Amino acid sequence: LYFAAAGLMIVGAYAISYLQKRFDRLLAAAPVLLTILVLMPTTWARNAEWADEITLFEVDYRRGATNSHLLRLLTGIYLKRSDFPRVVEICEANHDKQGQESYGVFTLHCASALSYSGRHEEAERTYLVATLSHTSRRLAHSNLAQHYMRHGRRDEARIQFERAVEVESN
Repeated sequence: LYFAAAGLMIVGAYAISYLQKRFDRLLAAAPVLLTILVLMPTTWARNAEWADEITLFEVDYRRGATNSHLLRLLTGIYLKRSDFPRVVEICEANHDKQGQESYGVFTLHCASALSYSGRHEEAERTYLVATLSHTSRRLAHSNLAQHYMRHGRRDEARIQFERAVEVESN
């Protein structure tokens, strides 16, 4: 996006330079002022969307963006803020994406939110789905083990911790 903008600015600079040499400075300034006036409301609105991470990602999400990158970032921010109901809401709206390879971390975030929301059986199933993805396998095993530990299931936790170690490349 920025390279396209830079390219347009270079072309615009040559055009203004040409107008300035061919005509007077006032005529060369007119297209610049017109462009500024036309694009200012759009720029102002987009800058407001960049106010913070949640605003930026929520705007894109409400506009229909549901790629793995956006869902991972959006649910990650809400997890950090302990807004588990919002994470669960996003997960339920995008349930069909859970289990797809590129959505592994998103699936893991869903499992964590379910776990902290008291929906333990759903969390366990979702953690198990997240263990199938290369992008979330290690963390999914580790988080599932912690989930088991919170519920006194030490033997199952040990198995999951061992699996997390097995899949860790370092």
